[in-house]
Amino acid sequence: MTWMPGEDWSGAALSFLGMWVVMMVAMMMPSLVPMLLRYRQAIGTKWHGRVGWLTVLVGAGLFLIAREVF
Repeated sequence: MTWMPGEDWSGAALSFLGMWVVMMVAMMMPSLVPMLLRYRQAIGTKWHGRVGWLTVLVGAGLFLIAREVF
């Protein structure tokens, strides 16, 4: 990014971070969505109304683990 005129290191870092987040989401969604759907089905009747929040928590945890592994 240093070759772009008028671009400083913070702009380059933000640009890189934005591209990295988009890439991670695009690469993880095909395997993450079916797993989260099965997770929702597995805990569906046990947690009465908290299924959405638990699914979001599991999805966020998987993204954090994948970030550390890869």
